[in-house]
Amino acid sequence: MINSLLSLFLGGCAAFGFMYPTYQLLVPISLMTGLYFNQHDLFKYMTIYIGSLHFFGSLWLLVPIHYIGGLNYFLSLFIISLLSSFYAFIYALIHKLSKLIVPSRTHWYLALPCVVVFFEYLKVNLMGGYPFLMFAYIAVDTPLANVIPFLGIYGCSWLLIFFSGLFVTYLQQKKYLNLIISMSLLYLCSQIIDLSHYQFSAKKPLNIYVTRTNKHYVKNHTINTLPSHHDIVDVDVMLFPEGMLHQSSALAYLDYQTFKLVGMTYRDNDNRAFNSMFGINKDNQITYIHKKHHLAQFNEWIPESVKSLLVYFKLPAQGFYAGDGKDTNGKINDTTFMGLICYELLFSHFIYQHIDDANIILSNNDLGWFENSAFENHFNQIASFMAILTHKPIVISSNIGHSLIIEPTGKKTLMNEHTRIQVTPFEGKTPWMYYGDSFVLGVIIMLSCLQFFILRFYLKDNLK
Repeated sequence: MINSLLSLFLGGCAAFGFMYPTYQLLVPISLMTGLYFNQHDLFKYMTIYIGSLHFFGSLWLLVPIHYIGGLNYFLSLFIISLLSSFYAFIYALIHKLSKLIVPSRTHWYLALPCVVVFFEYLKVNLMGGYPFLMFAYIAVDTPLANVIPFLGIYGCSWLLIFFSGLFVTYLQQKKYLNLIISMSLLYLCSQIIDLSHYQFSAKKPLNIYVTRTNKHYVKNHTINTLPSHHDIVDVDVMLFPEGMLHQSSALAYLDYQTFKLVGMTYRDNDNRAFNSMFGINKDNQITYIHKKHHLAQFNEWIPESVKSLLVYFKLPAQGFYAGDGKDTNGKINDTTFMGLICYELLFSHFIYQHIDDANIILSNNDLGWFENSAFENHFNQIASFMAILTHKPIVISSNIGHSLIIEPTGKKTLMNEHTRIQVTPFEGKTPWMYYGDSFVLGVIIMLSCLQFFILRFYLKDNLK
């Protein structure tokens, strides 16, 4: 009972570490603490830990389900609990299957990172989940940030979990010298690895005017004070927040003589609604349309499996349609940009598939429904990870909270008001941009198979 409560508590601590990057070390510390005190029942501990982590890390769903959707508060918590329990069940299933690879507790730390990484992969790609809680994010603002452009989100997650398990193993066995050596090697390798052998060249800087609506989500989006035409002289692009305007009103509303990227609701000839980003040139002609591909569950997209239930409770059941994701890139002068809407920025594989030769990422969001919450901090941390991963600057216009610019190093500069900035785009690709997440996952699979044969056929006498 005590260990179960400890696991629940530590899962909540890990979620807290994700939401508040200042305390991000809580993520590996909570994992290692649980592993240390639950070494004889790792399966039970990790299942409860994963369930607790996803419950507290998914409380943002209260906004679309309760505050916007109107469902009873406690019933909303119950739905989030069911979702978290489902994720914990999937994790438990993968963990059980991992016994085929590691038939002994002695070598559990070798299998654990593979189990967690494959669980996250299945959650994102087969169950429609979002990669909010990947261990890789805590590498930002640490010496391990150097390995991000090489290993990507899955490789970094695997590495962090592996060394967490190794740390606990040596601590339990009182092999302190091994512990010091392994941690020192990890640090030294992270410092030796750099991007000096990869060519990155700076392009002509872009002058960007970042706007924000500063309105709460329950109100209509309007910009408090529109910039004057004098403010945008020599501006290359004006970046507006997500979902700010309807298509019919945009051209008359934005008559600035420069290129504009605007969040809009777009309807096609079949009257299907898309959450979109429009590019409007200085002559007020639409030259770019990106229709959002990854839609937020329960806020923009309603799963077919729950639509009938929502209709029964007389809750909103109509959502946006998803774009095909092939329309992300556009041109500003001689610079290629990748346009991403809100949490599309989370999906590294989506970025890998479509970024091509883009020199900068321009994003907008509607985080007003997270007003004054820790989820905005988490969004900004994930955006920093993606800037390091691609070695591309990222500029984000937010309708509330902070707009920001993120340098390729991951350094964030927050903006509270309309701001004119100069950003240097970059040509070139990081190692990860050549091979992507699929290659990294393939390497992890190969290591798992190698581990299986070594443990089964060469160390079988020691597996007792």
